Formats: sequence, C-alpha cells, structure tokens
Amino acid sequence: MKNIDYTKSAVNLTNSPKLKVSLDILHDIQHRIDEVKASIELSIPRDLKDILSTLQEQYDGCRKSIITDIDNIGSYQDIISGIYAVKQRRVSVNYKPDLVRLHAPNALPMVIIESVDQDAMTKLVKDGFISPEQARLCADIKESYSYIIKLPENQNKGE
Repeated sequence: MKNIDYTKSAVNLTNSPKLKVSLDILHDIQHRIDEVKASIELSIPRDLKDILSTLQEQYDGCRKSIITDIDNIGSYQDIISGIYAVKQRRVSVNYKPDLVRLHAPNALPMVIIESVDQDAMTKLVKDGFISPEQARLCADIKESYSYIIKLPENQNKGE
C-alpha cells in the first residue's frame, strides 16, 4: 500500500532531522509497548478471557436494549445518583440565502453577504424583525441524536 503524500496539505513541511529522531524514538517506544501488551495477553488464562468476552457481549447487548427502550418508552435520569439513559436531541440551523430571499426578503440587506449571517438572522428573530416561522422557512434544519448512558463510578468500600 502506498503511503500518503501530505505535501499539498501539510503546514510548514520541513522534514527536520531533529523531528525524525523524535519519530524514531516514538516508534521504538510504541514497539516496546506492543511487545509488553502481547506478553500480558499471553499471560491471561483462557477461562478469564472467555468470561471477559461473555461479559462484554452481555454488556453490549444490554446497551443496545437500553437504546431500544429509550426510543420506545423514553429517557431516564436520576441526577442525585448520576444514572442516565437519555436520548439527547441536537438541532443545527443553517439559514439558506435563497430561502431568505423567498420567505424574509425584508431581512436581505441585513443578513446576506455571500451566505446568511447566522448570528444576524437569529438576532432579527429575537428582535421581532422577522417571525420565528419566517426564520424556519429560511433554514435547512438538521437534527442529530446522541445516546448518553452513564452509571456512577465504582467506589471501593472503606476508603
């Protein structure tokens, strides 16, 4: 496989000999880390690896089930205990010049340069110059979701 050439995109590409020495040292350390990890892996008994694999499969299955439950019955949060199973909505608004021209032409001189000035458009809505409905008609709104599943950290008793 051919290596990537970053000549066109690299910033200040100097190929410094000092940096090459540092990269060689880093490579050597990474190789030693990989050797130690391999030794650790070989020292773990097979039955413990099997137990860990089973537990990981159960954990992954439980997380998938929780995500399905969140979608079907709703989110859960216990702020005091720090336990969460939340579907969080994120909305991104990107006003489009052609939609502003169509739905809020009175805002044109204040918001369109090459594209719509997002902050100015938001301020026009806040100031009542255009309605939220007009603003929505001028926007390409995208929503994305992330799942937050968090349990309290294990704490050792007696500490």
